[in-house]
Amino acid sequence: MTKLFCYSLLSLSISNALADELGTINVIDTPESIQNKKVGETFKTARFETEDLAKNTPEEAIRHTNDSSTRKNVAFAYENYNSNFLWDSLKFTVNKQKINQRAQTDDYCEGGTSCDAYYNPAGLHLQENENYTEIVDKYGKPVQWKRFTLIDSKGKSYEGMESYNPKTLNEASGPSWAGKTLSNNQFYFDCSEINCNKPLKVLEHKNKDIWKIVNLDKKYTDPKTGKTYAGTQEEGSILKPTHGPGYLRREEWKDRSLITKTTKFTLDLSKYIETENMEHNINYGLNYAKSRKSMVNYFGMGLFANQPKLEYWVNRSNGGIEGYRKGKNDNAEKYCNPNSDEYACPYEDNTQAESFMVPVIINNASFYLNDNVRVNDWLAFDVGYRYDRIKYKSDYKEGVIQKFMMA
Repeated sequence: MTKLFCYSLLSLSISNALADELGTINVIDTPESIQNKKVGETFKTARFETEDLAKNTPEEAIRHTNDSSTRKNVAFAYENYNSNFLWDSLKFTVNKQKINQRAQTDDYCEGGTSCDAYYNPAGLHLQENENYTEIVDKYGKPVQWKRFTLIDSKGKSYEGMESYNPKTLNEASGPSWAGKTLSNNQFYFDCSEINCNKPLKVLEHKNKDIWKIVNLDKKYTDPKTGKTYAGTQEEGSILKPTHGPGYLRREEWKDRSLITKTTKFTLDLSKYIETENMEHNINYGLNYAKSRKSMVNYFGMGLFANQPKLEYWVNRSNGGIEGYRKGKNDNAEKYCNPNSDEYACPYEDNTQAESFMVPVIINNASFYLNDNVRVNDWLAFDVGYRYDRIKYKSDYKEGVIQKFMMA
């Protein structure tokens, strides 16, 4: 019993010493591989792989909330203290007020080029050589493509998958890789970024490891910007990661406002009357208020005006086709090429205006009379009367007011 206890203490001391030396350790090795390694080597490998995983994990979009409440009020008042048989004082007030209670949410990534939109662990980019432009890895060397597996110049493999979770990436699982079609006038390069006079080395088919040379012979100049774009009429695809679009976008934004507009007229009068046995402080007046309550809900997707970077697989132009996408509920293909990116063919912001509440107009008219009666120094009482009339009326006008959203 004593020997077993001493052995446990010795094992605990060794483990604590290794932990102090190497920091937090997440062991990735299998039991079989651990048997073939020294203890220190196993823990060091685990540490380096864990650090590499954390460094290469891209940032994701997070939700940003920006709620606010604003109130604007304009008032005019007129007072008269010339006493007569109707009043001792008179006050007339006109008040105009607008209250906007706004709830805004926006989903986007703050990490710039560290966001998952740019995730490109192989460092693929376009590079021009003597004869053509080709796709190379982060070392500036050509890559190989074998049946959905990307192999860089160092022999490292990135297996292609239909989907992946960037939080659980490791050396063996990489992102998805695929070919993006260039032909049929679907994809255009910006000639200010690459040499459009040189041919391009592309994949003949995304499922085969066959490369070919195509000419960028389909050119288009944007009359608004003067920029020249070029594509190809030949069959071919460029190799790209399928996860990241290659540019930053607002994943989904919502902007909901509850708006209340009120116009109010108030007439207040006071009169003091003294009789033989009592004193009367009389206050009376009229009020009229007209309010309109409405809700506007904007939502959609959009792009950031200042992009930190555009990857080579982003379609730079819609090919001169007039019109843009009108919203995510419309048929985008009738406005743009079917293969157009959102960057080349963006959604128009603020087109999705709807409401969760039918606009309503509230009319409120009232009359009040109050008499503070004092009988003597120790007895006084109030007598009052108030009448209110409130009417509600829908202010929905089809085609003018935002359409009503049914929950």
